[in-house]
Order: sequence, then C-alpha cells, then structure tokens
Amino acid sequence: MTHPRRLIRQRVVELLTAQRGDPPVYPTSAERRVYDSRDLPIDETSGTPAILVYTLREELDEAEQMDGGIRRRTMDLLVEIYRASVTPDGYEGPEVLGGPEVDDIAWRVESIVYANPTLGDMVERCTLISTDIQVSEDGVVPLWAAIMLFRVVYVTHLQEVEGSPPTQILLGFEPDTGPGNEPFYTEVFRLPDLPPT
Repeated sequence: MTHPRRLIRQRVVELLTAQRGDPPVYPTSAERRVYDSRDLPIDETSGTPAILVYTLREELDEAEQMDGGIRRRTMDLLVEIYRASVTPDGYEGPEVLGGPEVDDIAWRVESIVYANPTLGDMVERCTLISTDIQVSEDGVVPLWAAIMLFRVVYVTHLQEVEGSPPTQILLGFEPDTGPGNEPFYTEVFRLPDLPPT
C-alpha cells in the first residue's frame, strides 16, 4: 500500500515537470531532473539544475484522531533546488551563475505551488514557510542550493475491516471530516479485491 506522503511527493514532482504550451515547455530549467527522495548525490558538473522533493517530519493532530480512522496530519515537505556555477575557464559554453538561477527556479516552484495550493485536491493546503539559500565551494565548481520548506496539511481516513489492515485511504478537507462525511472524501488508494479462496 502506498503511503499518502509518497503520493503527495509524486504529485509535487508531477506539477514541477508538467509540460505546457505549444511547443511543450517544462515549468523550470531543471526540466525532467525533478526527483522524489533521490538517494544519489547531485553531479555538480552535469546533473544540475536539479530539484529533489523530500518529506521529513509529520505530526498528527491529537484533536482530529477520531474513531473510524480519521487522521489530520501536518507534514514538512522540502523542495531542494541545486545549480552548479560554471565559469568560462575550460568550459565551452556560456557562463552560468548558480545563485541567480537557483533564485529563478525557486520563484517558479513557489508560483506553481501557490497556483495549486491543494496539489490538485490531494491536500487541505500546501504553504511555503521558508527558503534557505546555501553555497558549497568544496567541489570542482561552486554548487548553489535553495531549500524550500512547505507545510502540508491533509486528512486521511483509514477504512478498516475488523482484524485486517486498512484497505482504503481517503483524503478529506475541513470542516467536512468525520463520521457522516464520507461522501465528501476523495479516494487515494484501495487494495484490489482478492478472489475467494
């Protein structure tokens, strides 16, 4: 069963890689290099610009843990943007300044999420909290980073069959949550029906 955190990360990746226009254009200069929880390090000379999407921490709202499996969750989602600076020495191409491009991509990411605050009706809200800018000059070329912290609030409703794990995950939005509001939920996941044994 896919956890809603993973589904939310995948939705953010989809939004940041969705081509628009004619001819189709990626929304950021990272193009297809947007990764859900990438484990491998970014290659500073050929792998940037790149965007990594992570979830680090999630809290459950104690007041919203109702009978029937309803859980209101607040999650920290990180969008990390990387761009290496490339100088003309030994490089056959235009000079690339990593810092300004990281700012440009961060502005595009912020604009995309601002235009989709519920991530396509998947969450209650997704709000930018902070952006941290960093630069590392330890490698071959300077590597710039913008680390954007988003706060994501969503509600899950685990449908359980007695003695079995959850078979369905539903997302709902305040104030239409809790028993009696099931028609207002959006189904995110359902285990397939198993044939009788």
